[in-house]
Amino acid sequence: MGREQPEDFIQHPLIKPRKLEARLYQQLISAKAVEANTLVVLPTGLGKTSIATMVMAYRLQKFPWGKAMMLAPTRPLAIQHHRFLSETLNIEDEHIVLVTGTIPPKKRADLWSSGRVFSATPQTVENDILAGRLDLSDFVLLVFDEAHRAVGNYPYTVIARHYLDKAREPRILALTASPGSSKEKILEIVDNLHIQHVEVRSRRSPDVRRYVAELRVNWIRVTLPEDYQSILDELRSSYQDLLEKLIERGLIEIEDGDYVRLKDLLRLRAETIAFKEDRFASALVAALIKLHYFMNLLETQGPEPAKKYLEKVLRRKGRTISDRLLLEDRRVLKAWNWLLSLPKGTVHPKLEELASIIDIEGITRGKRGIVFVNYRKTAEIVLNYLKEKTGVRASLFIGQARREELKGMSQEEQRKILQDFSSGKYDLLVATSIGEEGLDIPEVDLVVFYDAVPSVIRYIQRRGRTGRGRPGKVVVLVSGKREEFFYRTTVMKERKMMKALHEVSSLVEMRRKHITLEEFSMNSQQSSNEKRAPEVIIRVDARELGGEVVRKLASFNDVKISVSKLEVGDYVVSDEVVIERRTIDDLVSSLANREIFEQVDKLKATYKRPILLIECETLYEASKSGVRSRSLMELITSLTIGGLPILWSRNPEESAELIRLLAIKEQRKKVLEIHPLVVDDDTVLERVLTEIPGVNVFVARNLLRAFGSLKNVFSASEKELQSVEGVDPITARRIVKFSNKRYGEELEGKRHLYP
Repeated sequence: MGREQPEDFIQHPLIKPRKLEARLYQQLISAKAVEANTLVVLPTGLGKTSIATMVMAYRLQKFPWGKAMMLAPTRPLAIQHHRFLSETLNIEDEHIVLVTGTIPPKKRADLWSSGRVFSATPQTVENDILAGRLDLSDFVLLVFDEAHRAVGNYPYTVIARHYLDKAREPRILALTASPGSSKEKILEIVDNLHIQHVEVRSRRSPDVRRYVAELRVNWIRVTLPEDYQSILDELRSSYQDLLEKLIERGLIEIEDGDYVRLKDLLRLRAETIAFKEDRFASALVAALIKLHYFMNLLETQGPEPAKKYLEKVLRRKGRTISDRLLLEDRRVLKAWNWLLSLPKGTVHPKLEELASIIDIEGITRGKRGIVFVNYRKTAEIVLNYLKEKTGVRASLFIGQARREELKGMSQEEQRKILQDFSSGKYDLLVATSIGEEGLDIPEVDLVVFYDAVPSVIRYIQRRGRTGRGRPGKVVVLVSGKREEFFYRTTVMKERKMMKALHEVSSLVEMRRKHITLEEFSMNSQQSSNEKRAPEVIIRVDARELGGEVVRKLASFNDVKISVSKLEVGDYVVSDEVVIERRTIDDLVSSLANREIFEQVDKLKATYKRPILLIECETLYEASKSGVRSRSLMELITSLTIGGLPILWSRNPEESAELIRLLAIKEQRKKVLEIHPLVVDDDTVLERVLTEIPGVNVFVARNLLRAFGSLKNVFSASEKELQSVEGVDPITARRIVKFSNKRYGEELEGKRHLYP
C-alpha cells in the first residue's frame, strides 16, 4: 500500500493536518454549502460531519469575528460532535464548547460569550435564546444535524427563524440520511430551515461509489406453527367484528383489503373521547387498540410478551368497558388458554432463525453485528436466548428512560458499552431505537431487523450501520402479513423519497431564480424599517419555557420575549395586565385544593387587570379527570362574578395568538387624532333639523326645499309645516316647540327616542 500524500487530506488553516480525508463528493457539497443554505442528504457513514467541519472552517476564516454552532438532537450525539470538532479544528480547545441542559443557565451565558465553536442540544439553545442568554447575531454558521426533525414545533424551526432574523451573516447547513418519503414532508423541512439548495447522494452516486462497500439486503419470512397461526386467525376475526361495529356507527370507512393503522385508531379514540354522544363507541375503539397491540405482540414478539400483556389486563382492578369487551370475547379467552398451555420457554420462531443467522454469519468468530428490536422487553429476551444458544458475547444497548419494570441505561453506561464493543469485548449489540440515530457506533458486518419498521427514516438509519468501509449484510425478519406489509412499504417509500428529493431540489433552485411576490414584499418591508411594526414585549414566567405557547410566541416577528421568574401569573403584557394560563387539567387540580382562589386573589392584589386564560376544547373534558362538568361551571361562574375576565382557547397556538393580541392592544395604544369631518353647508342645515324627534334626513330636506332656510322653517306655523311631505301633526308640533325652546328644557319625545 502506497504512502499517504498530503493531498489525500484537506488542507486549511483552521483544520488540523491529516485529519480530514479529501473526498471529492464532500468537497463539491461543501463548495455549494458555503454559498447558500443547504440541505445535505447523504447515507450514514459517508461523512456528513466532515462536510460540516469544512464549511465551518471556511465561514470562520472568512468572518474572523464570527461564531459557529452544530446542533444535535441528543446529548450523547452533541458530545460526539464536540469531540470530533475538538480533534479536527485548528482552534484552541477552550474555544470549542459543549453546551447542554446539564450546565446551569448562568454558566451557559458565560460560555456563549467566551466560545467560538459550539456543539449543543436544540432544547437548550431554544431556551437560552428565549431567555436572552444567547445572541445569535455573530454566528456565521448553524449546522442542524438529523435535520429530518425540523418539522412541526421542534426547536430546530424556532432556532432557524430567530437565527435568520438576528444574524449579520447567516448560513444554515442541514444534514440527514433520510428526510422522509413524501415531497410534502421534505418541503416542510426545506421551508422550516430556509433552505436555498439541496445536495443529494446515494450509495449509487458516481462520486460516492468508490467509498462504499458491497451491501446485501435480504428478508426472511419466518413461518409460524399451525396452532400459532390458528390463534392469530381467531383474533383477527374478533378484531374484524369490533371494526364492523364502528363501521355500523359511521365512525370509520374502510374498503376490502384496507389496513387500519394504529395511528388511525388512536386518532379516532381522541375524537370519540372529545365528543361524548356515543360513549360505547369510545370503548369500542379502546378495545380495538388493545386487541391490535395484543395481536402484534403475539405475531411479532412471541408468546411470553403477549401473555404478560393480557395477564396485566386480567389483573387490573376496576376494569373498563373496553377491558370487558376484550376479555369476554371467547376468541381472546381461547388465545389466553392456549398461551397458558404452552411449555415453559416457548419462544417466537424468529429467535430460532436469528440464532441460526448469528452462527452462519460468523458473529461468534470475529465478526460483529447489531440486532435491532422495537420493544425493550423483547431485547432482553433476544439477548438471553442468543447468549444461551450461540454463546455470543453480547450486550443490551437501550435508552435512558425507565420502561415499566425495566431500568434504562445512563449515558455513561451507553458510552462504556460502545467503547467495549469497539475494543472487541462484545461481538453483538441488541439495540432499541437508541442505536439508530447519529451515535458513533463502530461499523459492523451484520445488521438484523428483528422487527420490520414502517418508517423509511428508521429503516435507512438502521441499514446504514453496515456496508461502509467493508462489505456488509442486512437481514429483515418478517413474520406475518403485517410485517411483510411494513417491509414492502418501506422499500417503496425509499424509492419515493429519492424521486421526491430530486423534485424538491429542482423546485428549490427555481425558487432561487424567481423571487416570489411574498419575498419581494418582505424585502421591500425590510428595506424600510420605519414601515415595520414595533415589537411588543411579553414577560414570560421561566416555568413556561419549553412549552408550546412560548414557542409559538417566539415565532411571531413582532413579539419579543423577556423571561424571568414571575411572582404571580404566567404572562405580563403591560403594567396593568397579567395573564394566568390554565389547561383544563390544571383547573381540575386547582379546584380540588382550592388553590385557584388564592392565586386569583394574588393576581388582583398585584395587577389592576388580571385575566384567566383557559385552554381546552370543551368543559366536558373535565369528566375524564373524575370532576363533574357542573363543578367547573360553578367555579368559572364564581370567578366571573368576582370580576375576573376569562378568555378561552382550544390549544397552545390559539393561546399564544390571544396573548400576542392582548400585548398589541396594551402596548400600541395611540392617541387618536380627531380630524374634523368636512361637510357642506346644506348637510349642516339638515343635521340641525334631524336633531328634532321625528325628523329624519328625508323630512329635513323636504322642509328646507319648501321653506328655503332654517329661519323660515322655524317661523312657519303647524299648519304650514304639515303641508310638507312626511310631516305629520305631532312632528309639526315638535318643530314649533323646538324653535321656541329655552336652553335647559326637555323636549317632548326626546327621552323616548334617545334614552
